[in-house]
Amino acid sequence: MGIDRKNIDDKYKWKIDLMYSSKESIDKDIENIKSYINEIKQYKGKLSQSKENLYEALNIYEKASQLLQNLYVYTHMKQHEDTRINENQAMATKTDMLSTELSTASSYMVPEIISIDESKLKEYLEDEKLSFYKKYIDEILREKPHTLSEKEEEILAAVSDLTSVPENAYDMLSYADMEFLEIENEYGEIVKLTHSNFSTFLKSKNNRVRKDAFDAMYTTYDKYKNTFASMLYGGIKSEIFYSKARKYESALYASLFQDDISVDVYNNLIKAVDENLDTLNRYVDIKKKFLGLEDIHMYDLYVPLTENFDMKIPYEEAQEIILNALKPLGGEYLGLIKRAFEENWIDVYENEGKQGGAYSWGSYDSHPYILMNYKDDLNSLFTLIHELGHSMHSYYSKQTQPYLYSGYKIFVAEVASTLNELLLINYLLEKADTKEERVYLLNYYLEQFRTTVYRQTM
Repeated sequence: MGIDRKNIDDKYKWKIDLMYSSKESIDKDIENIKSYINEIKQYKGKLSQSKENLYEALNIYEKASQLLQNLYVYTHMKQHEDTRINENQAMATKTDMLSTELSTASSYMVPEIISIDESKLKEYLEDEKLSFYKKYIDEILREKPHTLSEKEEEILAAVSDLTSVPENAYDMLSYADMEFLEIENEYGEIVKLTHSNFSTFLKSKNNRVRKDAFDAMYTTYDKYKNTFASMLYGGIKSEIFYSKARKYESALYASLFQDDISVDVYNNLIKAVDENLDTLNRYVDIKKKFLGLEDIHMYDLYVPLTENFDMKIPYEEAQEIILNALKPLGGEYLGLIKRAFEENWIDVYENEGKQGGAYSWGSYDSHPYILMNYKDDLNSLFTLIHELGHSMHSYYSKQTQPYLYSGYKIFVAEVASTLNELLLINYLLEKADTKEERVYLLNYYLEQFRTTVYRQTM
């Protein structure tokens, strides 16, 4: 069995209860959001009547959205701590429903803004207070060809509860309900396989351990393949439904349109990677020869190209390495990283029912938070510094931009995190004492190319 969350030292848990210290504070925000929703409804059909109406409706919507974001982030992070806890599931679901309620109540706004006469709207936006929303309204106008009537927009907003079911069901099945088999590790110990320790087993020098872990993982998934296929089908149908309803050329076009990116960029990426597969094939051949394998399998790809070298990096040591690696970014940046470590921005270790993987999240009104499943290895070190890059990007964006404009497009979202990783690999290579260590690090660097460039494109 895995570790129960209550048995993990508090210094390794994030302090998200700083966002909401009690059920009463949650209930208060829910009531405030509902009040804003009722206010928003009062402006239906009135946005074109005066610049005051347009400003007040946008302002109320902004306040409601900001408050809801804080509640949504908190309740979902709380759920991710242990997806098995019914109370946390219920609170996250309640927030989802509240989000749909706000979307439905405000669904008239975009069609009404689009219908305002161009010269009148231009005049409105010259108003000192309303000019703040010019960029926001410009984006609405860019989406005019894909904006529907008021009634149709209301229907699309209301149906979002249904279209989110496949993803929610996937999370519940994967992290709350599914249990993986036990395997024997390289020391003869019987260990239960988890989402988190799976990657550790795949790096084992013992071929039997790698294969057993791989088989145990995918044997379990295979039992639910029809259920997962149904979820995937539901997710695909949702994307197609929205793209057709909004008159996009395709679901791909619809997805890229949000970030104002041409489909050609997407297609060129696939074409460029496809034309350079020879480099990947050469790399895999080298790995096959090193491991002395006749055939190389998926579970062999993660083994380091070193005979007798491995890096064990406890969490405390990882913090020290990160602070040294990021020195080129200056004292202010390092000060924020220290705050992240000292003020419990990070949920470090795996526990039963915890969401797998890693992410950086947070609301406009909170500092960033990081969920991890730290494993005392090089991959965990890189994951940590990667997520810290996201956190710093978000922190600075929120410090310098108002709520409405504090988000950033996914096209630039990986810049800060990738920079952090590059600074880390450079630092580690400079400090490497032996040829084995350098080979180990360079192998990890090459693995980043294999997974980030080739696998992600696939």
